[in-house]
Amino acid sequence: NLSLFSGTGRNEPTAWSVRGLAANTSDERHQGISFFLDGIALSGQLSSLDMENIERVEVIKGPQSATFGRATYSGAINFVTREPTENEISGSVRARGVATRGSSEPSYFFNASLTAPLVDDKLWLSVGGTTLRNGKLGRASDTGGPIGRERSDIVTGTLFWRPSDTLSVRLRGHYSHDKDSVPAQYIQLPRDWLEAGVPLVKVPRGNGSFLPGVVPDPDHRYTADKGRAGTERDRYFASLIISKDIGDHSLVYRGGYFNSKESRANPAFPRATGAG
Repeated sequence: NLSLFSGTGRNEPTAWSVRGLAANTSDERHQGISFFLDGIALSGQLSSLDMENIERVEVIKGPQSATFGRATYSGAINFVTREPTENEISGSVRARGVATRGSSEPSYFFNASLTAPLVDDKLWLSVGGTTLRNGKLGRASDTGGPIGRERSDIVTGTLFWRPSDTLSVRLRGHYSHDKDSVPAQYIQLPRDWLEAGVPLVKVPRGNGSFLPGVVPDPDHRYTADKGRAGTERDRYFASLIISKDIGDHSLVYRGGYFNSKESRANPAFPRATGAG
């Protein structure tokens, strides 16, 4: 079985397990399961992975160090993309949106892709782009900034060359930009609740309990961003796969490049300095 234990938001680490083998940390460096794109290791959260060009997802149970390297003692998950092999120009456009009564902001998704042969039966080009936004849940009580907004912009491109029936070369590039506001979450000590004058909700406790008898009102209208901008991240991924069939065997080279630049500016205690 495949299980996951998520953090407090899409920018926080997520712990995965296969067959009940789970690490005691969400640090991706010490996980027992790793993620791969066409057999090449991915790092960090998968929130910006473009799923529109995925042909299948392989969940491989058991130790996979011989094939995929370290951090796979309980299994590996491999996302396999489609190979553009048709001699006709094709494309697709997908869109969806959600707006609910009383919501602060709509959410939407838009994706477009195009595949075209550059040389019939030899060379193909595929490009795609995705924009995703999850609308804000409300505004910060101190600055009026957005709370809980998430946005991703993704661009992908694939160049596939097959000069013969036994040789193929695939070059793929992926760029994503994430920009999230301060998340709608609360981390604060009881004395901070009282000092800030935040409305409290009583919680029933048994006799002898050391846990507090009150907690903050979970209304997002009382969330503050303390002037922080949230999280912004740029990711760059490139891969090269060369495959050569020799009789009943295949000789495959897989190489990849990954770089992530991230800036985080989230308040340690996202509560207003005054009630409301």
